[in-house]
Amino acid sequence: MKKNSSTSCLGCLGLIIFFSVIAEPRFIFIITIIVLVYWLFIRSSKINKQKYIQQQSVHNENVIHTDLTVTDETTENIQQRTAFSYAIKDSFKSNYVVLDVETTGLDRYDCDIIQISILTYVNHELINKYVSYVRPVYDELTPKITRITGIKQSDLDDAPTFKAIADDIYNLINNQLIIAHNANFDMGFICESFKRYGFDKSVELTAFDTWKASRRYIKGLPNYKLETLKKHFKIDVKSHDAYNDCLVTQKVYEHIYNLVSAEYSYDDFQIETHKRIARIINKKQLYVFKHKTKGDYAIGVFYTALKYHIVGKNYVGLYDEPNEEIVNILSNNDLKLKEAPKSVTEKYRIYVDKERFNLFDDYVVKKLSEPIGYIPQKSIDEADIRSEFIKRFLD
Repeated sequence: MKKNSSTSCLGCLGLIIFFSVIAEPRFIFIITIIVLVYWLFIRSSKINKQKYIQQQSVHNENVIHTDLTVTDETTENIQQRTAFSYAIKDSFKSNYVVLDVETTGLDRYDCDIIQISILTYVNHELINKYVSYVRPVYDELTPKITRITGIKQSDLDDAPTFKAIADDIYNLINNQLIIAHNANFDMGFICESFKRYGFDKSVELTAFDTWKASRRYIKGLPNYKLETLKKHFKIDVKSHDAYNDCLVTQKVYEHIYNLVSAEYSYDDFQIETHKRIARIINKKQLYVFKHKTKGDYAIGVFYTALKYHIVGKNYVGLYDEPNEEIVNILSNNDLKLKEAPKSVTEKYRIYVDKERFNLFDDYVVKKLSEPIGYIPQKSIDEADIRSEFIKRFLD
């Protein structure tokens, strides 16, 4: 059962009287101050909670009255059948959108977006630019935010609300890889804004966080704020502007993309083998080759058709114990075999002449055509990354 304020006050008074009887006078003052501070803290918490509840009630009433769709659905009804979520992934693509928002504060639930920029890139080339001020509805622009961003109230007076441009934003970022610096901040505000304004479509976004990635791939910086990265890459633009921040974020992402891409290098033998299998199976793109290895026919990392490594100039080494089909191919074609040296860690390693490696094509195609069972999401993500960097060899 919850106690009211009067009961709490009586309790405090009782404690003071009790200690005044048993304690020395100098302790009475200290105890009284402690009790009063505690009571003021409790009282302040209750008042803030009541204000929050009242604000949420007003917000909901405003949304219900002003954000009706053509079917006269309320925000509550819309949110029951829609989802607003995002995922941060280490995904690398050459086609993407870069997004940045400026806001009235840091709390996505109480603050508003006041500027948004969405830049669309194809093969790292800018093809579309969307930049807009956004008039806040639930919060106000403060002098502090104006000092940081340079955005003035006059910039926002005639700007559209988020609700008015929600469809434009959705069409630009839906089903796209979104590049953002400290992506949790931007994605959180975007999803909460869609939800707050009663958007009638599900929003499920995928983002790449350049702040997280730069910490991993760019060493030696004192921190990984966008301003620090801007200086590191010698980009001369004003900070805390959504459009300029997008330009810096894109340069950081492209730099990281190129660093990772350089690790996926394959020789001519691997590329030609890959192309040959792709033509046979009639798929332009197969997930073949492992990261930082010289081999593996595989669909991603989760299903191996034939594991091989290149050995010297003339041989291909087959790994794992050969099954009956592999043994038949070896024996029927009188392939020259060479046992692996004892220094290798694998249990089996059979050497085959490079020039005759195409004898395994039919076997590989058959394996790639077999159904695949459960695939962990991490394996799919890793396969997508390899696929992005392999496709450059297939054009």
